[in-house]
Amino acid sequence: MKKENNTTHIQRLSKKLRIIFTLLMYLVPILTILFWVNYNNLPSFMEGFIDYVDMPASLPLNSRALALLGSAPLVAIEIMALNSLRQLFALYENGVYFQAENVKRVRILGKLSFFGVVADVIDKSVQTLAFTLNNPPGERIISIGLQMIISSC
Repeated sequence: MKKENNTTHIQRLSKKLRIIFTLLMYLVPILTILFWVNYNNLPSFMEGFIDYVDMPASLPLNSRALALLGSAPLVAIEIMALNSLRQLFALYENGVYFQAENVKRVRILGKLSFFGVVADVIDKSVQTLAFTLNNPPGERIISIGLQMIISSC
């Protein structure tokens, strides 16, 4: 068995990651739309993926449409980040490592991370409103805040 050199290994791995990021670019918006369209009929195993404790069991169409609209900025930023990652790994796949284009892609990812936090605040705020939109007056809620998730290995 011939040992491959580091450059070949990086290029092969970069190709695989580029393909994964390309697939995710198309799957993220499709899955987001499918989630909100089928919210009332979600399979029980998906309950673990939902990050809200007080999510109602079912939502009328207007609430689901509002929640989908609220998640649009975050999904758009995720698509842009996945596209930037796809382009970065395409550069690696072509043997371009420490060039200006690589730096440009990493800077774009940094900016998108910041805007992603802002879009997440918008998303969570609109979702809390969507969950209570059909409640009687005085029982509707809108919540604006930052959430930090810290995980340990």
